[in-house]
Amino acid sequence: MLKKLGLASILIALAAAIAVLYYTYPRHRVLHAQGLLFQLGEDHASFAQPIAIDADGTLRRSLNGSKTFRGTFKVDEGADTHPMFDQPLTIRFDAKGRGTLLSADFRNGRPIIQTYGDVFIDGKMSRVAIAKYVMTGVDATQKGWSGADGLMIAAPAADRTAGLRVVNELTGRFWRDHTFR
Repeated sequence: MLKKLGLASILIALAAAIAVLYYTYPRHRVLHAQGLLFQLGEDHASFAQPIAIDADGTLRRSLNGSKTFRGTFKVDEGADTHPMFDQPLTIRFDAKGRGTLLSADFRNGRPIIQTYGDVFIDGKMSRVAIAKYVMTGVDATQKGWSGADGLMIAAPAADRTAGLRVVNELTGRFWRDHTFR
């Protein structure tokens, strides 16, 4: 009887270990999507610019619900493409699906940190929403974002309505079901 109980315990522990390894094993993810850069607020409904998002790397889930993406992540805005996208990035997503696009580098022996915005993904990394930071403040030396009239990027999205749908679905857990317009 004791041998059967010991064997059952070992099998249960082995099954649990295999399940944890399967859940947390990094998965290769590729996203090539056409999207839209647009400004929130009904007064800005006419502003929309097509963009492309390309991501290629591994996405690893943790047991607490957070995720880590390692690889290339590029938002192609045409002539205004940010230089931080020229190098591999690590994006850490919290349990609500929000991560920050940032890069840290050294130039002339000094650390440089560049930020682009907050990024939200779905579980398979097939849809993306980005709250793009802009220069703010009296002297425009700080970066920030506003839910009233901030810039958003959504992919895949062909028009503003589709973009808002992606944004609201992906950011709902973080901004407690606030609906952007």
